[in-house]
Amino acid sequence: MLVKLVEVNWKMTNNKYEMKEIYVNPESVVSVKSDDATNKLLEEGTLPWDLHEEQSFSIVTLRSGAQPENITVVGTPAQIVEKCYASKSRLLKG
Repeated sequence: MLVKLVEVNWKMTNNKYEMKEIYVNPESVVSVKSDDATNKLLEEGTLPWDLHEEQSFSIVTLRSGAQPENITVVGTPAQIVEKCYASKSRLLKG
């Protein structure tokens, strides 16, 4: 079962941050950690969105062929892990 996350991405072509929904296979998640750099941008007001000051960002490392892929997503590491495991428990229960 895929899990919906919101990815934050810097587009060099137009020098803007973009947010988009993505779907991730929880089994491909290798690690989740706080994204201190993006959290700092939020504190400084550098990000283009009017986000709540309590918002947080995480880096999710995905298994992607020979090279792992890091993506920045909206949410704390605990929230991301909860989403990944919640989908698995729903599958097992129902």
